[in-house]
Amino acid sequence: PVAFGRGYPKYHFTKHPSRGFDISKNSEKVKAHRPTEISPYPVWGNSIGCFDNEIDKNSKYEVYLAGDSFTWGYAPLEKKFGTLLEERLDLNVAACGVTHTGQIHQFDKFIDISNQLGYFPQTVVVNVIRNDITNDYLHPQATIIDGYQVDIAKKVERFGSIEVSRKSESDLRS
Repeated sequence: PVAFGRGYPKYHFTKHPSRGFDISKNSEKVKAHRPTEISPYPVWGNSIGCFDNEIDKNSKYEVYLAGDSFTWGYAPLEKKFGTLLEERLDLNVAACGVTHTGQIHQFDKFIDISNQLGYFPQTVVVNVIRNDITNDYLHPQATIIDGYQVDIAKKVERFGSIEVSRKSESDLRS
C-alpha cells in the first residue's frame, strides 16, 4: 500500500485549492493499512468531507472536532477518538480531523464546513500536536497526485537557517 505517496489509501484524499488536499467528500470505502501493526480497516469521506458517519438530516452537529492524525484516527471508525467522544457525550460530533495538517488547514476546513452546514457547532475541540507547527510552517505541505497524498514541501536547514523547499507537481510525477 505504500508504493507511492505517504502510505494512505488511494483516493481517500482529494486535491484542494487552498489546503493542498483534504478528505474526499462522499467517497467509497477504501482500506487503510496504517499503522501496519493492526488489520486493515475501511476509511471514507462523508458528505461534509470527514472520516465519519452521516448524521440524520434533521439533526445538527453539537461538537466539531479538529486536529491532525491523532484526531483523524489511525483506527477503525468505532475506535476513533471522535466516535468514542460522540458515544460518551451522546451528542453529534463532526469528527473532521485530517492527518498531516496543522491549524491553518484545520481552521480553513472548519469555516468551509460551517458554511456548508449553515451554522457553527456549539463546541469546537482542536487537538494540537507538536508536529502541527511544521505542518503550518510548510502549508500547504501536501497535495494529491493520481489519488495519492504526496508531500510538496519540506524543511531544509542550511547554515543555521531554515528554508522551505517546494517541488512542482511535474517534478514529483517524474
